[in-house]
Amino acid sequence: IIRDIDKLTRGRLIEDYYDPHHSALENLVTQNLDKFGGSFVLDCHSFPVEPLPTDEANSLRRPDICLGFDEFHAPQKLIREIQKALESEGMSVSLNSPYSGSLVPASFYRQNPQVFGLMVEINRSLYMNEKTGDKTDGFHVTKSLIQKHITQKIKKYLQNTLCEQCCRAFSICQCDSTTEVWNILCTFCNLKDACAHYKGVY
Repeated sequence: IIRDIDKLTRGRLIEDYYDPHHSALENLVTQNLDKFGGSFVLDCHSFPVEPLPTDEANSLRRPDICLGFDEFHAPQKLIREIQKALESEGMSVSLNSPYSGSLVPASFYRQNPQVFGLMVEINRSLYMNEKTGDKTDGFHVTKSLIQKHITQKIKKYLQNTLCEQCCRAFSICQCDSTTEVWNILCTFCNLKDACAHYKGVY
């Protein structure tokens, strides 16, 4: 328990903040699936140098960056690429430790593999004075590395997994209606009505 509040206050906070946020996220993911056949949720956080009382792994060495993911929704190749790129910059990177998993809307969780998810946890010592909250000289360096090795790599990954003809995500499809586009098998360019996976249902 982080703080003790009454049930009425808790219910109001959930109704005012939690529910609208998750509803908006689910609607956005649905729109991306309908338009592109895929959606990528980048879930960003920071963590203190000293473990919180609520942290389960409070005795482990804190890394610079923690990448969290759920196996079902994880683009493993991309995650390994991000990990290696950050490590090449001298950063320590852990996978699913001290925090694990990533945010995926409940209606898609373990249901649709085309909803990708990655949680990025950043050690606050990289960019701020935890006592004052002020930015340190490392802020702009950290920001640059995150943009270069995480957000830009995710954008490139998404660009390389979309068919340029139909702008939908490539996926492994068991249907007979397929066409080869630039030597990559796309399930959406031909005979769409015959494909059971059309409109993001796969």
